[in-house]
Amino acid sequence: MIAALRERSAGELIVPEGAVYPALHRLEAAGLLGSFWAERAGRRRRLYELTARGGSVLADLQGERRRFSTGVQAAVGVGVSADPVEGYLDRLLGHLRGSAHDVRRILSEAEEHLRDATAELVAAGASEEQAQRRAVERFGSPRTVARRFSACLAPVPPAAVAGELARVAVVLGGVGLVAELLGRLFGAGFVAGALPGVTYTPARCAEFLEYFPDAGGCAQAAALHHWGEVVEYRAAVGVVGAFVLGGFLLWRRRADRQDPRYLGVLPDGFAATVATSLYGAIAAALAVLSLDAFLVGGGDGTGQWLSGAIVAVAMAAVYGVSLYRTVLTRARPGAATFPLDPARSSN
Repeated sequence: MIAALRERSAGELIVPEGAVYPALHRLEAAGLLGSFWAERAGRRRRLYELTARGGSVLADLQGERRRFSTGVQAAVGVGVSADPVEGYLDRLLGHLRGSAHDVRRILSEAEEHLRDATAELVAAGASEEQAQRRAVERFGSPRTVARRFSACLAPVPPAAVAGELARVAVVLGGVGLVAELLGRLFGAGFVAGALPGVTYTPARCAEFLEYFPDAGGCAQAAALHHWGEVVEYRAAVGVVGAFVLGGFLLWRRRADRQDPRYLGVLPDGFAATVATSLYGAIAAALAVLSLDAFLVGGGDGTGQWLSGAIVAVAMAAVYGVSLYRTVLTRARPGAATFPLDPARSSN
């Protein structure tokens, strides 16, 4: 990476090796870079790549650099107008959606095409400004170009969808395990008992007692019968989800696969904000249902709502911590002051 910086800057940027690694570590701690080990040329090396947050910050910095450069040219240049190509690339960036890698590639290809077209028009006798404006007009509006590229952007891979579904299954299994614990503490009726207003016909009671002849009554037999639906099925789904999720994570780690990093699709912290809000609202709703079942039904069936409320509170706390860290990272002075080349770097 040090050699690449020196080469690309024509020898103007000579960065000491002792300054690179602390910068990489600070960027990784700020969530702007991710790293992993991989074999390269027979040696095990630590590779770095931009995270989704890092790609977004890089895009912001590149936009600021373009705007600053354009402003300086307009302020100090005699008869020099703002660079139309730079302004076009800024507008194009605002319309592009996809992975950070794809967005950077599209911007690079667009700029290369526009610069080549400008050079041809200048050679044909047009002024620099006229050549740039004609090149931009021929290339098309930023919105149209972004739509043309949208079909080529990396889609969400099926493996990532499967991983998210496995996480949902694990959460559902967590609800089942909490319900199991509540049932052990307070009895099957507390978790799977009939809700207020539910009654059973003599035939239905006889059916329950046939399955559980030692229950001692229709209500207890019904609670034991419903136990599988409320507790065991959820726990079983959670176990399956845990195995699938573990297999997915192991496969991704061994294959050195990385999640696609999407730039411009959602702002930083959006997913954590939505998840915290939704889980918090769900926890509140389930807590109200639990209280209603406890007060009206004397406790029967309370656990099926309370178990979900407990897990929802835990998930809201997890996503809340993630949101808090995102806010701290974005608010920390100097957290995004180390622009890197978008390509992967290795030490």
